[in-house]
Amino acid sequence: MSGTPRARALGAQLRRVRKEAGLSLRDLAQKMGTTFSTIGKWETGERSPRLEDVVRCLDALEVDGARREELLDLAQSTDGPHWIAVGMPAPPQQLVALMDFERRARTITEVTPLIVPGLLQTADYARSMMTASGMKRTEVETRVAMRVGRRDVLHRNSLHFTAIIGEAALRAVIGGKSVMIDQLRFLLKWGQQPNITLRLVSQESDWNPLLEGQFAVITFESDDPIATSENQISSLFFHRPKDVASFQERIDQLLTTSMELPDTLGWIANRVTYLESL
Repeated sequence: MSGTPRARALGAQLRRVRKEAGLSLRDLAQKMGTTFSTIGKWETGERSPRLEDVVRCLDALEVDGARREELLDLAQSTDGPHWIAVGMPAPPQQLVALMDFERRARTITEVTPLIVPGLLQTADYARSMMTASGMKRTEVETRVAMRVGRRDVLHRNSLHFTAIIGEAALRAVIGGKSVMIDQLRFLLKWGQQPNITLRLVSQESDWNPLLEGQFAVITFESDDPIATSENQISSLFFHRPKDVASFQERIDQLLTTSMELPDTLGWIANRVTYLESL
């Protein structure tokens, strides 16, 4: 059975650092006096290394400074039932973990009541939101580049991405009319790809799980699925089967009440026409 999201995140980071150091699994194992299969299980998240193991690994890889502190922090309580990070923007290791999960995903289903899902945001739309939130300009550009870069996963035919979006998200005029029109046209473009499904939830709908806030479920070919949930001050990863199943039940409910893809694309096209007429 695969490990927790935090263990998998730590493993992904250790693998990245090892490769940057130019070492093979056998090379690192020899330096640490352990087996390469053990390190391999750490890197896949199948097994959680003890804190002292991570210290020895970082010593062997000559990692110090802020990066060492981040990895040691990530190594704390990797077997916990959840992984929460308080404070926005998300810590670097958590963003890297999310990108790794997206890269290896078989399916991603994201529910967003009030904004366009991150993987489908244009650079100008993302920049407008981040700037309005008070983020420093230098950090904004770095994060916009990372968000746009994450979109590369959508070019994989082996990944199917489903976005369930609240109508309010597409009625908002974030960044001004021009930015929003470009964003809506961008959704129309991606909504025609065979591995992308867009589903719109009407504002006139009865109570539904969309009203509980943003969340996503990510499934993999061989690893157990995970769920994520974010709000203004925290980001949380879930991996216990009953928790992930609860989020999946909400998705199933939304799929029965949201607009089908053709109706969703028609609604977006009409919205573009309306904004262009203003």
